[in-house]
Amino acid sequence: MAKSDRLHALLVLSDMHYASEQGPDRKGYPEQRWLAKKMDAVFDRGQELANQGFAIVTGFGGEFVDTPGYFGRVMAHKSLQRFVELSTKSGGHSYAVMGTGFHVSENGEEDIDVADRLGLAEIGDRNVFELDGKLIWHLHHGPKPGKGPNKSVPLNTEARMIYLDSLMTKERIPDAVFYGHYHQYAVGGHPYLEYPQMIQREVRMVCAPGWKIKDRFTYKVAPHGFPPIGAVWYIPSADKLAPQLYTVPMKYRDGKVKIGDGRTR
Repeated sequence: MAKSDRLHALLVLSDMHYASEQGPDRKGYPEQRWLAKKMDAVFDRGQELANQGFAIVTGFGGEFVDTPGYFGRVMAHKSLQRFVELSTKSGGHSYAVMGTGFHVSENGEEDIDVADRLGLAEIGDRNVFELDGKLIWHLHHGPKPGKGPNKSVPLNTEARMIYLDSLMTKERIPDAVFYGHYHQYAVGGHPYLEYPQMIQREVRMVCAPGWKIKDRFTYKVAPHGFPPIGAVWYIPSADKLAPQLYTVPMKYRDGKVKIGDGRTR
């Protein structure tokens, strides 16, 4: 099968937070090495899909780095270049959207710099594209997932708003909307009938998980619960979500340090 005829697999990789003491680093603290191994597992899954004949599209969802600085930029580039190369080799492509200003500078300079190092053609606040007949939106920001049984409610509401707005502006209704920012995995949507064909469709909303273990700030704003880390795979031709999620081990959850080891949180 020619590469141009391949079906696609979209990888949504968001909130990586390189150069954080709670982010991936294969030479860092034990929890950082654990995160790096799980990032390796996501890459391995991409290789498996490529070997099955899929063209891999890698969507970086913003916040390559945790805070502005040269070290984080270089670290993100070295760690993520393989994803870009895999996508290109398989017949797909890579892109990025910009994260919040607190982490990547107000105008997104940190994300822009890493995207440039990775050889990406462009980066913005939203990327809209079509894969195998599905219209996809990818942003960094979106509705904050609810708690407990209400987790999907804000996503359902946002999906309905997008549907109604699209009807009013007579624009094509997206099939899937991906975002991150909240370091949680959540799925919602708004089903509807497409007229006059009377085809059942849905605006699907997906909040992608992040790659940073809870720090002191996170414990302040969200003291309870411990969401998984990982990535989201989406097969547009089958309209199938395949999250690749990992539960953070208990020993890495409490932010404990040994007095005198020089660590701060």
